[in-house]
Amino acid sequence: MIRRTISLLLTMASPLLALPWAAARAQERPMVVLTDTLDYCEQLQHRTLQWPVMPPDVKYLVREGRQMCDHGEIRGGINRLRRALRILNHHTPAP
Repeated sequence: MIRRTISLLLTMASPLLALPWAAARAQERPMVVLTDTLDYCEQLQHRTLQWPVMPPDVKYLVREGRQMCDHGEIRGGINRLRRALRILNHHTPAP
């Protein structure tokens, strides 16, 4: 009975011991809030400008994303811009 209780306490304690470290680690980086707003859409558009050369399929995604944001289709525009940035980040080093 005592061994089972001790074992249970040790099992529960190990995740709790990591909490202060995780909280300190989370405070090191500033929090970024990602929302479906025109401002966020513009931030993504600005990030795409860092790549002077893009494959045609990525250019299409960026152009389509910008047009969608400009016409009020924010969520669709953000999705396309984020997909373009994922492709760029995956296949080419950031400038």
